[in-house]
Amino acid sequence: MKRVVVVGGSSGIGEDVVKLLLKEGCSVGIAARRIERLKNIQKEFGEDKVKIIELDVQKEDASNKLNDLINDLGGMDMYFHAAGVGKQNVDLIPEIEIQTAQTNCEGFIRLVGFAFNWFCENNKSGHIAVISSIAGTKGLGVSPSYSATKAMQNTYIQSLCQLSKIRKANIKFTD
Repeated sequence: MKRVVVVGGSSGIGEDVVKLLLKEGCSVGIAARRIERLKNIQKEFGEDKVKIIELDVQKEDASNKLNDLINDLGGMDMYFHAAGVGKQNVDLIPEIEIQTAQTNCEGFIRLVGFAFNWFCENNKSGHIAVISSIAGTKGLGVSPSYSATKAMQNTYIQSLCQLSKIRKANIKFTD
């Protein structure tokens, strides 16, 4: 049975992916800030199939919590990163730009990097999938930080793909 960890699985695409994986018979570990939403998913599909943890990608303890979730799930075959934010910011309010960068860059690096190292250290194989955006290929005037952070994510995944080969790991990547 495939074990998949989804970070950002309490709503949107992440939640839809969680439900598809569960219907396909996977065991899923879900991490997100909104624990009540995760509890509802767990109640719907069962505690034997769904493990949950409250996690904020911006917090320094996020990697430790991700590790706890992986252990609770009994390991990990795939890591799916759906956590992210994007807001229109035509007034270029610094707090919006910075919060977007903290979530989409700092949080992304923290947890995708952790998943990469986990695969390298535990079984030398796995699959990392992330939700990126076409906005990362050409900036959107109404969302400067969103576009820039998605470009960073695209490049980061490309770099990890190369690093996987350098470290002789068999990690697949999807963005």
